[in-house]
Amino acid sequence: MNRSVQNRKRLITITEGNLRNHHLYITGHHDFFPEECYGQSSIKKGAGRELTLVVEGLPNTVETDIARDGGNGHPRNFFRKRTWVSKFFEKHQLREGDVIAIERLDSFTYRVYPFKNGYQEGNATKRPEKEKQTTLLPTMIEPAEEDARTGFGDTAFTRNRQEPLHRWVPWIAGFSAGFVQEVFDAGVSADANGVTVLDPFAGVGTTLVEGLRRGCNVVGFEINPYAALACEVKISCIRQKLRPLGEALNDVENLSSRMSDGSREPKSRPPDMFRSRIPFFSPAVERDVLLLQDFIAVQKDHFVKKALNLTLGAVMVAFSNYSYEPSLSTRPAAGKPLIERADVWGIFRDKLREIEEDMSLLQQHLKRFKYKPTARMYQESYLKGADVLESGTVDV
Repeated sequence: MNRSVQNRKRLITITEGNLRNHHLYITGHHDFFPEECYGQSSIKKGAGRELTLVVEGLPNTVETDIARDGGNGHPRNFFRKRTWVSKFFEKHQLREGDVIAIERLDSFTYRVYPFKNGYQEGNATKRPEKEKQTTLLPTMIEPAEEDARTGFGDTAFTRNRQEPLHRWVPWIAGFSAGFVQEVFDAGVSADANGVTVLDPFAGVGTTLVEGLRRGCNVVGFEINPYAALACEVKISCIRQKLRPLGEALNDVENLSSRMSDGSREPKSRPPDMFRSRIPFFSPAVERDVLLLQDFIAVQKDHFVKKALNLTLGAVMVAFSNYSYEPSLSTRPAAGKPLIERADVWGIFRDKLREIEEDMSLLQQHLKRFKYKPTARMYQESYLKGADVLESGTVDV
């Protein structure tokens, strides 16, 4: 089975109607469920084969089919049994704009749970009242006392390591997503339609991603090639189809077991001019990295190729003979052993899966807006490239 998010998990944003009517709308997701589960308009006329819903936080599973409309025969946009929905909403204190995941466990068994910060949440943490509903999966960590005194939250980069999209690369960011959110709370109106955010030193895109989440148009400049790549992939993913990346992920999954026997020789070679104090990779690890580069090189989809290069850059230090301490240092200097062997393909696969899931989450989030925000990224200095912006087109 294709392992893309679309085929193993669907993400549904809660609407005001869901909360009012105690429904969980599955509009647009009928292809996610087997044809046999669709029954007639009433139980008396004939039920479909029951699905088993394992609902996070509820003591018992839910056995239900999906009814068809009595008029046109089309599947209805909610499960036939719905009494569990209000209990689920109340258990996790869910609100309009929160995201629910429905994950397929087997053909007729599905898991339902809140999808927060990219992870399953057993118990939702009560969020502060000042939090804006337009925020996508806001940080579930309460601000420290010293943060509250200043009026801003985590100004450093630490929480980015767990937040969707921001967690893609181990970059020492200048400030956190939460800090940017609070700045936007203070300086951007609730209706962001038509608001353009400029970041002249975009880095890996913290400000631009938060602008998109809020519904703003975003423009960024960055001269560091890797940071610019990370930023471009993050903000351009809003207009990319998930299927090509899901297919690449599936290929990585299939290839990972075949590459471990050591029989294949890579075509790629280490860069000629690259030098390090000790070998950056051990021989077995370097071979797998070069095979990964072979795989990336044959990709025809430009976005997929960029996303794969970003993924490799994000994880390569993890299986190298170097370590962040916090700056890059040899592992022996940090009192750590060299890495002779590593599951290079597995580590790469897990990071790519994380990127795919976050892409799907952001795309689902942006559907709540009646318009589509725009995103532009320039790999050049703002001092040289600002002339691409028309006068009076930037708001923040």
